[in-house]
Amino acid sequence: MIKTREHLSWSQMVCWEKGEQEYYRYYILGQRMNNRYTDFGRKIHEGLEKKETDDKEVEFCRLYIPTPAIHEPIIKVRCEKLPILIKPDGITRGKNPMIDEYKTGKSPWTQMKADSHGQLTFYDMAWYWRYKKIPENRLIWIPTQEDDQGQIRLTGKIPQVFKTKRTINDIVEMYGRANDAWKGIQNFCRNL
Repeated sequence: MIKTREHLSWSQMVCWEKGEQEYYRYYILGQRMNNRYTDFGRKIHEGLEKKETDDKEVEFCRLYIPTPAIHEPIIKVRCEKLPILIKPDGITRGKNPMIDEYKTGKSPWTQMKADSHGQLTFYDMAWYWRYKKIPENRLIWIPTQEDDQGQIRLTGKIPQVFKTKRTINDIVEMYGRANDAWKGIQNFCRNL
């Protein structure tokens, strides 16, 4: 028997939904899949958290990305018996709280894609259980490209901001999905 993690995260749930082998590799053996795309995204995310940087690509993003009040907060909440952990890229609290999620990549984001992106719904589910209010969301797409040397770079296009909001039905559906994943993970680890 292997002990499960204390909380369910979005990445853990998505990994579980890809299959037991995938989950075993990443969450039991601890193998991580890093590539130049994820490395570039991490560089931008980490750079935006710093007050100062000499990275021109990070500084370009700062010009066009809304600045959240809090960068990458860790929020833990219990949704009935389901322990959830979220770490959005940013949060702005207040009368109308806002959750920000940054996405780098070549594949363009659209309003429809942002409206249906499960990660934001997962975050909203946790927020709703904690604060009894559904926040608004901003998905910020930072367009990238591959240069002639195979390096990932910004395209120079202004990042696009997609505002989106979830409904209580979206949250209820996500709760069912997350709860199924949590139970599956616990059973899987119990039988190892």
